[in-house]
Amino acid sequence: LTILVDLTASSAERWRGYSKSTRYSIRQARKRLTFRRLAPGEGAMFQGCYDEGLARNQAERHYYFPPGYFDAILAADWAATWV
Repeated sequence: LTILVDLTASSAERWRGYSKSTRYSIRQARKRLTFRRLAPGEGAMFQGCYDEGLARNQAERHYYFPPGYFDAILAADWAATWV
């Protein structure tokens, strides 16, 4: 599943373009989900989720990253990763 969102449009414009069921799903997600920024050192946790998704979708081996890959990204000054 790939989702493309036009980020050049305002939030209000995007909202108006969503179907009724999509707006409902977004409202439900806002009520039930919380998001936080991943800290350096949490790469293994993210990698576990990432690898689980790859396995579930029977992804080829070249989509997997070596241990420590995500920790290196999270330690970068430019990184902002949210879960």
